[in-house]
Amino acid sequence: GQLKTSASLDYDTKNSYSVTVSVSDGYEGTDSIDVTINVTEFDDSDLSVALSSRTTKVSDAIVDAIDGVTSASDVKVGHLVNVTSLDLSHEEISSLTADDFDGLTYLTSLDLGYNSLSSLPSGLFDGLTALTSLNIQNNSLTSLPDDIFDDLTKLKTLILTGNDINTLQGDLITSLSSLSTLKLDHNDLSSLPAGFFATGRKITNVDVNWNTVRPLKIQVSLIKVADGQSKMTCPIGSPIDIQPQTTISSSGEAVDGETHNGLGWDSHAISAGATESGILDVQRKEGNLDAVTVTFDQINLTSDGAHSGYEYELVGNMSVQVLPLQVPLAPTNNMTLIPEETALLSNYPNPFNPETWIPYQLAKPADVSLTFYNTQGQVVRELALGQKPAGYYTDRVRAAYW
Repeated sequence: GQLKTSASLDYDTKNSYSVTVSVSDGYEGTDSIDVTINVTEFDDSDLSVALSSRTTKVSDAIVDAIDGVTSASDVKVGHLVNVTSLDLSHEEISSLTADDFDGLTYLTSLDLGYNSLSSLPSGLFDGLTALTSLNIQNNSLTSLPDDIFDDLTKLKTLILTGNDINTLQGDLITSLSSLSTLKLDHNDLSSLPAGFFATGRKITNVDVNWNTVRPLKIQVSLIKVADGQSKMTCPIGSPIDIQPQTTISSSGEAVDGETHNGLGWDSHAISAGATESGILDVQRKEGNLDAVTVTFDQINLTSDGAHSGYEYELVGNMSVQVLPLQVPLAPTNNMTLIPEETALLSNYPNPFNPETWIPYQLAKPADVSLTFYNTQGQVVRELALGQKPAGYYTDRVRAAYW
C-alpha cells in the first residue's frame, strides 16, 4: 500500500515521523501496524538558477559577484549563498521584477541608488533577512508598497534620499526593529503619519530635511521627585540619546554620582527608548539656608549624525525648586526672647504650589492679619490670625499658612 501526506514534508523541519495505520472490516475484524516515515534530505545546491527571468542588470551583477562563474547559465543555488553585496547604482535601471533577489538570503548590502525607478514591485525584498544596508536614493519613487520592508528585520540603514515620495504608510517601518539610520531628505513629504516612529525605537539618525514635513515633536519636562531630587521625563520615550544641560542655582551643591561638580549632566541624560532620566540629587552646602533650584538650560544631542526628524518641545516649568528656603528659628529660651522689630519675612517655598508658609516676627503684641493682592492691586485673600503675643513666628508650626 501507499501513504500520502496532506502537506509536503520538509527535512529541515522534521526528518522522521511515526504513524499508526489501522484497518477494519466494519465489524469485528481489525488490525494495525506502526510505520516510520523517514525524510531524505535533498541537496539542491547543485540545481541551476533561472536568472533569465530576472532584470538583466540584476542577473549580470549576481554573476559578477560569484567567483569562478562567467555565465548566468552556470549559476547554481549553492552559489547564491556567497553573494553578500550587490552594487546596482548608476545602472539606468527603470524597473525591477518581484523575483530579482530571490534566494539571496545572505545578502547584507544592496545599493539601488541613482537609477530611474518610479516604483518597486511588492515582495521585492522578501527573504532578504540578512540585509543590513539598503540604498534607494536618487530615483523617482513617489510611494512604496505596504509590505516592501516586512522581512528586513536586520536592516540598520535605509536611505530614500532624493526621490519624489509624497506619502508614507504609518506601519511602513514597523518591522524594522534594528533600524538606526533613516534618510528621507529631499522628497515631497508634507507630513509624517501618526505612529510612524514607534515608541522606544532606537533610530538614532533621522533626516527629513528639504521636505515640508514638520519634525516629530518629542516633549521633555523637568519635575521634582522628592525633596532634593529632580529628573527629566519624556512620556512617549526618546528615540535617541539626549543630554539635557541643567544648572543648580543659589549655593546648592549637586551630588552627581561621585563627581559633585554642581551640574546635573549625567544624572539628567535620557537614553534612547527611555521615558525618563536618572535622578539628580541636590544638597545644600553647609550653612546655606537659601532655596535650591534646578534649572533646565538646553538639550545636547549625544548621538552622532543628523536628527532633523525630531524636534524637542519643552513643556511645563523648566525651573524646579527642589529644596525650600529654610528660615532659621530664633532661640526661644522658654519663649522669652522678643525681636527688636516687627517684620514680615519671605514666604517659603517660593514659587509655591499648592501651599506656602509666611513667617513673621512681632516686637510687641498685636492683632495680626495678612492681606494678599494680585498684580492689579486687587485683594485676593485675607488671613485674620487674631491677637498674637510678641515673639518669633518663623517655623511651619507658628508661621501663617496659605
